[in-house]
Amino acid sequence: MAVGTLLTLGADGILRKGTDTVATGVTSAFAEVDKNNSTVVTWVDGTC
Repeated sequence: MAVGTLLTLGADGILRKGTDTVATGVTSAFAEVDKNNSTVVTWVDGTC
């Protein structure tokens, strides 16, 4: 599932930016572009 620019969340719970792993065990994620045109991503990983 696409989350944002180059960001995907797989059914396996792995959040990736391109081919790089950002986080594992992710259940949901949201991405947006900030005022500096940088991607900011927030996710839930069950460790809370």
